[in-house]
Amino acid sequence: MATFHRIDNLQSNIIMMLQQEWNNARHSLPSKLRDVLRKPVFALVPGLGAWGRWHAAPKRLLELKLELVLEHPWYAVLEVMLHEMAHQVVEECFPYVSESAHGPVFQKICRLLGTNPAASGDSPTLDQKMHTAECSVSHSEQILQKIRKLLALSESGNIHEAEAALLKAKQLSAKHTLELAQINHEADFHMMYIGEIKKRVELADHILANILQNHFKVLVIWDNQPDFVNGEWHRILKVHGRLSDLKIAGYVYDCLNQQIDAAWEELCRKQNIKKPGKRMKRDFSIGVLDGFAKLLARQETPALSEHEDALVIIQEAKLREYYQYHNPRIRMKRSHGVQINRELYHKGERTGRNIVISPGLEKQDSQGIKWLKA
Repeated sequence: MATFHRIDNLQSNIIMMLQQEWNNARHSLPSKLRDVLRKPVFALVPGLGAWGRWHAAPKRLLELKLELVLEHPWYAVLEVMLHEMAHQVVEECFPYVSESAHGPVFQKICRLLGTNPAASGDSPTLDQKMHTAECSVSHSEQILQKIRKLLALSESGNIHEAEAALLKAKQLSAKHTLELAQINHEADFHMMYIGEIKKRVELADHILANILQNHFKVLVIWDNQPDFVNGEWHRILKVHGRLSDLKIAGYVYDCLNQQIDAAWEELCRKQNIKKPGKRMKRDFSIGVLDGFAKLLARQETPALSEHEDALVIIQEAKLREYYQYHNPRIRMKRSHGVQINRELYHKGERTGRNIVISPGLEKQDSQGIKWLKA
């Protein structure tokens, strides 16, 4: 009996959180549509023949395949839910429009909601598309291997050698991006989660996210992440970009966190800090990341030809378009200052200015910042 109660509670929490996401999406629609649209009934259906399905009145039922919710990232679940919501909007807000199931009005609503018009039926989910791309990127994988080897050179204790290796890696990555920029279709871009799920996003998390965005050709957002067991919302970093850039960003994210942990343990050992508090490590981490950001910022960007510069601009514009399409409800958020221990900050900053990126493997589940979801 207790097991059935837990299952019922889990499904209730999932549906409650889907309703909250539905309501968030509703607020992104024009007021004339919001005023007409009513919350549907949600159902989780094991073994459903499609990822999702919308049933018009009198049912007014939005079904999602249970396996989709339990086995795929939340951003993939939302894309399917928003696709079905778009069908609901067309059905209830444009009753006199006669068009095919995925006609012009439906396409327009999908753009407003930030979802793929094809994200239902048996089409691949967002994470499945990325996995498929991973299996067919032999050239990109060769480039990634070269970049890993260059980053491995930065293990040298000589800061100048480390800087040179990191700069060369960035140059090679930029060259690869130029090659890919000539392929003109959105399927080149993907999204993924990196890092751990967080109950609270700290200043150091924001700084690290900005390092990835400012220096590693990805766009980032702190996304909602549901805790179905407790019915709570947490946060996780979602990155957008080309597959090779996503892998590099995930690798750098992991390496920097490992560097911070190792450097903090070393500092505590040397200074005989027996009971370090969370704030002490926070202040040190902020210093490390600021120092590393300054190291990257002072590296000169290689000169580009006029043609190459144009390709970079096109590439960045395409990535922004992809990002904005999938995150139509972004808002600017002003950060409040925090009091920090200046001594620990400066020690961390010195560490960051001499940081080395050591080689490692990408985590399979590795999953501000300027933009935050509303």
